Amino acid sequence: MPERNGKTTGTHSLDVRLWVPAEGDLRSLAGELAAKIAEHLGADAPDAQSLADKVAGLTSDLANGGHQSQDIALEFRQVDGELVVEGRCAGTASEVRQGIPV
Repeated sequence: MPERNGKTTGTHSLDVRLWVPAEGDLRSLAGELAAKIAEHLGADAPDAQSLADKVAGLTSDLANGGHQSQDIALEFRQVDGELVVEGRCAGTASEVRQGIPV
């Protein structure tokens, strides 16, 4: 995760990847992690929860695509003032976005 220590130049690099099983309760970790990352980047609690809900929907859609025996790969990136979460499972990909204060 990007480090904020007062010595940064204002640019942040974010490269977080997570794999969760498409089947079972561990899928919920994706939404929880998304909310924590959003908060770390400066989002308020309602925006962080909104992203968590979007990510939960994303993982649910990917799992319900008939690929429950597969893992869902998630990539979290900060792009142009947004936190982008891309999910992939068995050749299917989708993403959600949430604005992050600059």
